[in-house]
Amino acid sequence: MKQLQEDIRSGNFSHVYLLYGEEGDLRQQFRDRLCDAIVPKEDAINRTVYDEDRFRVEELIDQAETLPFFAERRLILVNRSGLFQMQSDELADYLEAVPDYLYLVFSEEKVDKKRRTYKAAVKAGRAVEFSQQDEKTLAIWIARMLGDAGLRIRQSDMLYFLQMAGSDMGTLRRETDKLIHYCAGRETVERADIDAVVTVRTEDRVFEMIRAVTEKRRERALALYADLMALRVQPEAVLVLMQREYLRLLNLISAQKSGRTPREMASALSMHPYAVQKTLPVARRYSEEQLEAVLALLAQGEQDFKQGRISSKVLVESLLALLSEGPRE
Repeated sequence: MKQLQEDIRSGNFSHVYLLYGEEGDLRQQFRDRLCDAIVPKEDAINRTVYDEDRFRVEELIDQAETLPFFAERRLILVNRSGLFQMQSDELADYLEAVPDYLYLVFSEEKVDKKRRTYKAAVKAGRAVEFSQQDEKTLAIWIARMLGDAGLRIRQSDMLYFLQMAGSDMGTLRRETDKLIHYCAGRETVERADIDAVVTVRTEDRVFEMIRAVTEKRRERALALYADLMALRVQPEAVLVLMQREYLRLLNLISAQKSGRTPREMASALSMHPYAVQKTLPVARRYSEEQLEAVLALLAQGEQDFKQGRISSKVLVESLLALLSEGPRE
């Protein structure tokens, strides 16, 4: 990423850029900065954009062979083509002999590094991965946005904000903007401000519901379920999320049993370190056998629902009541 920043700063560009990774907001920011640096937005005639719903390699190559119009460069941006997860000899061949006037920028969520297209892009230019950012990086980024607006935030409240809003940078940017507007005219962001404006994700509500279940707080679990219903989340969707969360608990317990550190668990299970930190205390209330039994119960409930033996709403309510009788602290 540092080399990409240097390319943008210096104006010395490679002819092919493959930007990829799960951190879509950051990838998009660099994509836009790079494209604007290569060919300004105002020069629309020398900029072509292809999106996943209207992309053909043949058309790309035809466009690429068109000389720039009263300019030194032609830019082609390709978004979410999926071509770097499949075999495309035609594109790979072309990437090996890109014309001097042409600059190709690909923005992809996923790539297969074994594919010839990926290897050709690396050989012809730069492949830059935008992975999920760590706690320190996110905290610095948010603090900078708040600081630009004249706001401060305590470290404990920053952690709380990240736990509430998640680790996706697009979501964090939107939630930070909301905080900035809400706290206009003040100097410090308080926890009450975060509670007032941050949108809690459905997954977080389901996790809090499961936490209440493990603490034998049945009324709290049912109240959280009622909140989900008020938000028009379908009971069957809640059931799927419950299965996902309990499976995550089982995976964490298994990973801990194997001696992995929390950071190693996060990497192995594709979880953010925050999620591991938040989830481990709940997972530790169970044994592997208990979690396997819960997952079997959820699977049986799903089967009963699909075969019409019980409604999804009654099923989830019954499961919450039953599971609330489970492990104590």
